[in-house]
Amino acid sequence: EKITVRPTFTTSYNLSISSSGGCITSDQITVFVLQSSGIYMPNIFAPDGLEPQNRRFFVQASNTVEEVITFQIFDRWGEKLFEQNNFMPNDPLLGWDGTHQGQPLNAGVYVYYIKERLRGDREEVIKGDVTLIR
Repeated sequence: EKITVRPTFTTSYNLSISSSGGCITSDQITVFVLQSSGIYMPNIFAPDGLEPQNRRFFVQASNTVEEVITFQIFDRWGEKLFEQNNFMPNDPLLGWDGTHQGQPLNAGVYVYYIKERLRGDREEVIKGDVTLIR
């Protein structure tokens, strides 16, 4: 008999077979499923711009991302300017508006760090940079 599996995350399967004569054998196989993060981060945003969808820099992701564990923004000297923890992606209100302590920051390049939890309880880190324009 043929058995087909299509796991969405890495899964181990145990198989036992017995013959009509009573002999039993068993084995284990692990099917590794490689998932991409499903995260999309733009490389530029304009908090003062005309396009409302581009006024906040926020985590945008596919449904493979179960939770954003942490989302941080740093300046070029390593000072943390923004942090949001334990939230679902795709919510602009949970994004960065280009300010620090209520003050608008200068145009420039800023670094982001994201730690996410994917389906199958796998964690992944994404790092990159974004250009803030005014």
